[in-house]
Amino acid sequence: MLGSSLLLTRLQNRWIELANPVLAFIVGVGAAVSVVGVLRGTLIPQMQAAMQPLWQPSGDWAASVAYTLQRIILLIGTLCTLLAFSYVMGWGQKNSDSPENTRRWVGLAWLAVPTRIGLIMVWLLLAALYAGALASGMAFFNERLFFMYDYFTQLFQFFSR
Repeated sequence: MLGSSLLLTRLQNRWIELANPVLAFIVGVGAAVSVVGVLRGTLIPQMQAAMQPLWQPSGDWAASVAYTLQRIILLIGTLCTLLAFSYVMGWGQKNSDSPENTRRWVGLAWLAVPTRIGLIMVWLLLAALYAGALASGMAFFNERLFFMYDYFTQLFQFFSR
């Protein structure tokens, strides 16, 4: 009750500072809940999935090979994605043959392809997240349109009697 009363003080510029502790508490609780949600819902399950053994013997040899191939692809994808967030290039020595005598860009050539694969995987992830956000926004918009349609239909039926 006191917190909501203090939030109402934001309507007046003179007393706007009184609501800051309440807003700080709300933001802090929201951040703590979201961090715990991310840890429990995303990071910990991903770490548990990454720690599974590469070979899981079963009665069916083809299923074991398919499982092993999936685990290897997951491992390579994880390593490539981690490489996408590392800096593998740097400035080399000055090129004395160049008329401008500028430095040339050099890097570890064998890491260029896995890094590019990792970047593509990150791009695909971000595209999938964006598509999911758009789909949920459109679903919410669709639900609101149907709600307004039903509301006005019932309102017109009530007044048409």
